[in-house]
Amino acid sequence: MTYVFLIAGVPANWTTPSDWDPSVHTIEVLGGGSWGGDGTATQTGAGGAGGGYAWRTNFAPAGTYGYVVPTVMSQGAAQNHTIFGSQAGTWPPPTNGVGVSSGTSASAMTPGSGGGNNMYPAGQGFLGGNGGAGSTTGAATGSGGGGCAGPRGAGGAGAASASGGVGGTADGGNAAGGALAAQGGISRPWGAPNRGPAGGSGGSSTAGASPANAAINGGSGGGSYRAAGSKGSSGSAGLLIITYTPYVAPPLTATQLIV
Repeated sequence: MTYVFLIAGVPANWTTPSDWDPSVHTIEVLGGGSWGGDGTATQTGAGGAGGGYAWRTNFAPAGTYGYVVPTVMSQGAAQNHTIFGSQAGTWPPPTNGVGVSSGTSASAMTPGSGGGNNMYPAGQGFLGGNGGAGSTTGAATGSGGGGCAGPRGAGGAGAASASGGVGGTADGGNAAGGALAAQGGISRPWGAPNRGPAGGSGGSSTAGASPANAAINGGSGGGSYRAAGSKGSSGSAGLLIITYTPYVAPPLTATQLIV
């Protein structure tokens, strides 16, 4: 089994290798995680949302394919998409492609919604986790970010500030969400040490910015403390994974050897 990981950057092309087998491969996409909300003197910030997951098997003949894995979203940016089959990054992907949406950014006390609301092929994947809601009362800690979906299941929701602000789990519970002011864990369904769906960051427990979720991939940022000028944290970028079994030509028959 061979794994190819295409990470965030400028839109590009990927050409199938010489040992590509059109009948034995899987292409998977993770959406990016989004930013957490900023806190103010009167309210805690809400959590961002985790990216969605989609997959498709045995559909791509040998050739060259465009793809786009967006970089980490800017705070308040519009939802984006991880797409195989086109460099355009616009929805929907081409018929001979795969795609999934990122989480949406939190805004003040309003949490982000988990990615995967746009998914192609439709219904072939899982949703990212929602962020936790901010609050004007109760605990002053920010809310947790949602976790990224993965091949083993959906991302978990981040906890609201009143419930401790812990980040959501990733990949059907196979990676933990971050505790307060900490990044989420990483699930490793493909065995790579730094490639896999990430849990959401925990909310900030101090004034100022909560830590960015630098873990790869798709985990979202936590919301920030109830204090003037405090900032939510960023989510992490998406990922595109290509898995294939190298093609091995069948042995020659006796007749072919004689000829």
